[in-house]
Amino acid sequence: MRKLVAGVGALLVVCACGREEVEGGKMYRSAPGRVVGAEHAPQRVIRGDSPPDVPDASLEVSEPALREAAAEGDPVALSDLASVLVTQGQLDSRKALEAITVARRAIEKDPELAAAHFNLGLALERVGLTSEARAELEEAARLDPDSDWAAEARQRAGVLLQSDQDIDRSAADRYVEVTADAAAREVLRPYLAQRERRRQPRTVRDATARLQRAADISAYEMDALVRGAGQALHALAADEDDHPYAIRYYLVGALHAVGRDAEARWWLGSIDGDVHRHTGEPGLAAQLVWEEGLHMIVRGSAESAAQLFETARDSSVAAGERDLADMFDGLTSDMRASLLNRALLGRDLATAYRHAESSTPLEKLQAALASDAAILRYSTSTRQMVVFVVRRDSVDVITFLTTTPDIAQAAQRMRRVEDQDFGALATLLHDMIFAPLAGKLEGISTIAVISSRELRGIPFGALFDARRGEYLSEQFTIVHASSAGAAVDASKRAREARDPTLLAIGATEFDDPKAQLLPQVEREVADIGAASRCARVFSGSQATAEAVQRELAENAIIHYAGHIVRRGADWRMPLAGSELAAKEIAAFRLRRPRVVVLAACRGSAIADPYATVPTMAEAFLAAGVPTVIASSYDLEDSAAPPTMRRLHAFLQRGDDAAEALRKTTLAELRAGRGVPVSIRFQAIGGASSLVR
Repeated sequence: MRKLVAGVGALLVVCACGREEVEGGKMYRSAPGRVVGAEHAPQRVIRGDSPPDVPDASLEVSEPALREAAAEGDPVALSDLASVLVTQGQLDSRKALEAITVARRAIEKDPELAAAHFNLGLALERVGLTSEARAELEEAARLDPDSDWAAEARQRAGVLLQSDQDIDRSAADRYVEVTADAAAREVLRPYLAQRERRRQPRTVRDATARLQRAADISAYEMDALVRGAGQALHALAADEDDHPYAIRYYLVGALHAVGRDAEARWWLGSIDGDVHRHTGEPGLAAQLVWEEGLHMIVRGSAESAAQLFETARDSSVAAGERDLADMFDGLTSDMRASLLNRALLGRDLATAYRHAESSTPLEKLQAALASDAAILRYSTSTRQMVVFVVRRDSVDVITFLTTTPDIAQAAQRMRRVEDQDFGALATLLHDMIFAPLAGKLEGISTIAVISSRELRGIPFGALFDARRGEYLSEQFTIVHASSAGAAVDASKRAREARDPTLLAIGATEFDDPKAQLLPQVEREVADIGAASRCARVFSGSQATAEAVQRELAENAIIHYAGHIVRRGADWRMPLAGSELAAKEIAAFRLRRPRVVVLAACRGSAIADPYATVPTMAEAFLAAGVPTVIASSYDLEDSAAPPTMRRLHAFLQRGDDAAEALRKTTLAELRAGRGVPVSIRFQAIGGASSLVR
């Protein structure tokens, strides 16, 4: 992942001053664009792709120095120059056009540089190209989702979505006319030509069938499920007038129902035209799917509609249409939540669970569980979150009083929490999502947690029970999984494996000169290897992708210490001479390994929810490993070795991964280390004690 801070620090001076813009001057403070060329000495060495983001600070930028660096084609310098030009663009219209040119050059050099997309978005917004600006801001947020800049990018994009207007042609023409640079005069032309093509009139497709469909749907407009799904149409185009799209669509149906087909066709054509201007042919295709799905709902086939939207989401992901994928993902989630709610109101637990998770029937799951084990399946029902507590002889459903948005907000804070605030947030989240169901776990020692999307990445062992003064790791052996069926299958495989053979990988040499050195890694893997009865240790120049790949299938315990970095939507392990990508690892066939330990930053963090392999941990699970121990947090290099030595001592004694992680936490708590390093890790996959 590209972070806010890295690169050519000689160009920037950090100040505590406020914003100051000087027309025609050389220095600018607090440039509104995104500057990434600041260099600051890291206070911690972490096993990720860069130091933590630097707190907000004003920046002075030397434009001549930036121009000199940008002339050599460095993408970071180009992006930073665009940031300065965006600031100047508030005073000099020619600068905004130059900012567009420079930012586009930066993106050509490095398409994954989030800052360049952010600055291009601001520059496009300056000249009135709001739709195009929003696309660039959304791309910046996607490429760097965890930074404060991403939050600003999403906020700006949301504002533009609500106020998106047609281009002010006269303003665009003035920008062209006042620009002296011939190349810059061409900057707006591709955008203007693209918008012009979108404005061509459209003929209504399949008008007869669509009008009848609209009439059926509009008759059910007051139905909550139809009304909720109807709002998704707004994602296909920004409202440009006083007639929101869903209302206009219902008007089409009403007009057709009373025989006023000419007017109905006109309104339907107006919707098609607006959608096409905003999202082109993919948007029109998505609108037809939307209409078909709503028609299924009003005809009593809501579950079929959910499946249709889910298929459309997957197709949009494959086609790279992220906005459409988001729309269909929201529709799918809303439909599943509504169906779940209806089943719960009808006290049909088996059907309700099927809507929460369709991979494995409830009865089959119960039959596989050990008598002292339980599955906690978290799901969202309308605005409330529910949890299914599945035991061998019972099923309970608890609805939380705290709303889903409040739970999601607390979980987001928990993902970013530092040690000084860890206890307070761990207690808050425990009281929200675990305390209400604790009474249903009498006699339970092992739990499998199947999180909803709001709770992804939260290590449940870290939740703190203030009443008992204990972390959940002290009370239960906990494993996390993507589905209950996956947890059961992985647990059966975990129970069968006790092989002690070890492969310890210490990644300390990288091709990327900006990668942080990890001074503790080599000693860490050497100590773990020395304590093993049968170990292969690869570190430094030995830890090549080819050598590691050969050994992965031959050992039962895999330990990786090093960086895990994000490249676009993919996670990678930097090794000597090259990298191993999550997609590559997922294609391996690893039958012998019983556990993989990722002693690195964010091994269970999601890079992109629509990625084929969303986390590095998922890559190893897909390859056949029963359990992966990983964290969604940063891992400080100096803090890792003691925890990893303890963990491997338990693995070498024959404990499975989930139990070994729990014992490591107990040992660290007895040692009085404050917030244990191990508490931020999760066992993902299976636990042998979960199944019979």
